[in-house]
Amino acid sequence: MKKLVKSKFVYYLVMWIVFTGVFILIDIVRGRDIDLLEKIIFCFAIITLMALFETLGNYSVFSRIKYLENNEIEKPSMKGAISSVIVLSQQVDFSRLKNEIASKWLITFFDDTSHVIKFRDKVSCFTNTWGAAAWLKFDNDNRKIHLEYFPMAGIQHKELALIMRMEIEELFETL
Repeated sequence: MKKLVKSKFVYYLVMWIVFTGVFILIDIVRGRDIDLLEKIIFCFAIITLMALFETLGNYSVFSRIKYLENNEIEKPSMKGAISSVIVLSQQVDFSRLKNEIASKWLITFFDDTSHVIKFRDKVSCFTNTWGAAAWLKFDNDNRKIHLEYFPMAGIQHKELALIMRMEIEELFETL
């Protein structure tokens, strides 16, 4: 979460500088006098409003990130969640499974004793979506993997959870 906040801060700082530069450039092209303080304050107000609306719009995302990063091992109850069970054809080591998931997704929590992994899509601040996340419970005795997929930004992005489901099923076919 701290990394996400830092990347968003850098994103808005860059946007503030770019907006200020564009407004100054417009004044130069039009031949107007440049009031630097006015441009800086005006662009700061625009960026502050953008950040406020994004934060309010993504409130559900922050609660989902909080769940993914805490040490709760129970299955989540999220809106828009998709459940599935994958039956493996052979025994698989939990650490190998964890490494395979870590190569493609960002693991936010794992517990070696209860064989639970929580992970999500790797997201940058420049993408247009928060992606999807998953909760995985590994049952090696029965060769089953219980999964719960959910979109990070609510039920309107359920297709992202379906895409993650297909990618995970492809991954487990190779194990």
